[in-house]
Amino acid sequence: TSLTALGMIIGVGAVIVMVAIGNGARASIESQIRSAGSNLVIVSAGSTGFGPVRQGQGATTTLTDADAEAIRDEVPGIRYLSPGVNVRAQIVAETTNWGTQVQGAGDELAALRSWPLEYGVFLSPSDVARAANVAVLGAVVRDQLFGAGADPTGAAVRIRNSPFRVIGVLSRKGQAAMGQDQDDVVIVPYTTAQRRLLGI
Repeated sequence: TSLTALGMIIGVGAVIVMVAIGNGARASIESQIRSAGSNLVIVSAGSTGFGPVRQGQGATTTLTDADAEAIRDEVPGIRYLSPGVNVRAQIVAETTNWGTQVQGAGDELAALRSWPLEYGVFLSPSDVARAANVAVLGAVVRDQLFGAGADPTGAAVRIRNSPFRVIGVLSRKGQAAMGQDQDDVVIVPYTTAQRRLLGI
């Protein structure tokens, strides 16, 4: 009787553990998908080449603001749209600096990525239209430049020798499905990134 009862206890316990592991894995995958932004489509420029040398996808800068507006006007079902450019750069604060990904984005990126702010505000349509020198910091960048948990709203930083004013800090998102740290980023208006950081 004891052996039978022990076998049943072990069997039921194993089933419960396996179900719990399955539910945990599903929750983790769903969380990663949500952190990337659900129903997200990324449109990139094509590749370019010089003779036999072919560069990768997105190596050209052929997409324009007009292309973004055409997508918004002609593709049904679009809720948010954010043009974007990316560049790696050194961010310099008053006493320290940090190398990170600078993402030029539109004012709808926070809504598109379901990304709330911990402090301050996100980019406004006015910031994008006038190519303002404003920046929203990811949590990792904020921690490295100003200290963990600090509110650097209003502080000045430099990106490639151009002065920027910090207007907000994004809440933590953690690691993306492809492995990169989503919080190690600085977001500026894409118009500012084009003119002041990339010259395109």
